[in-house]
Amino acid sequence: MSALSDYLEAGIMNNIFRAASNPSVDATNNWFALFTTAPSDSGGGVEVSGTGYARVAKARNVTTNFDAPASGATQNSNAIDFGTAGAGGWGNVKAVGVFDNSTGGNLLLHQTLTVAKDVNANDPVSFATGDFDVALTGAFSGYLRDLILNWLFRGTAWPSWNADLKISLHTGAPGLTGASEVSGGSYARATVTRGTGAFTLVTTTGATENSSQITFPAPSGANWGVVTDAGIWDGAGTNFLFAATMDDRTVNDGDQAPYIAAAALDITLA
Repeated sequence: MSALSDYLEAGIMNNIFRAASNPSVDATNNWFALFTTAPSDSGGGVEVSGTGYARVAKARNVTTNFDAPASGATQNSNAIDFGTAGAGGWGNVKAVGVFDNSTGGNLLLHQTLTVAKDVNANDPVSFATGDFDVALTGAFSGYLRDLILNWLFRGTAWPSWNADLKISLHTGAPGLTGASEVSGGSYARATVTRGTGAFTLVTTTGATENSSQITFPAPSGANWGVVTDAGIWDGAGTNFLFAATMDDRTVNDGDQAPYIAAAALDITLA
């Protein structure tokens, strides 16, 4: 299990929902850091500063350092080697972080170690192949989880999204693929144009909500059933991106056009 930082969550969410610039990371490398006090999503923590310590660069490319993601998870395919601790050691190492710079910079992802390790002088410190596991959870679809991991760790291109998003209604949990979508009865997905007026700004909470009402066609010819969830798709309607729970609502043939009120569609990553 790994946690995206507030910085990276905001970059991803604001890009998809508000058409902001692509999330910004180092074009070439990720920089791995060790912590004696774990950071949170907002950063902080206490990074190791002992003799001989430096962040480790790992190139973002599809051939070298991380496996192709599957089911929202990836792992290192080469060791992440911090070398040997110098005089005085590095203390009790509890967590690892990934940054966009060799010093300072923005925290991208952090992970608490399963077992904290006392690092004394002359101790080697390394994550062996397969020891650094990254798994994304939350409202992300399976497609988007793998896309983010491929982009972040393997340097694939960030998508250029269409101008619109498609909003779907579901009679059960959409899961990772957009399952249980309403069908029949003149149902169609609603269209929302990406932009600053469409969804609220994402800052430190990893969450956004719709800024105005989202209206669907009036049901005709069949009941839609009990609508429990919503989904967000790319503009082409091909790739499922996010799932969101809503208050249950029964929609029957002949009802007025159903809608999602402003601020009622909440998408939260944390």
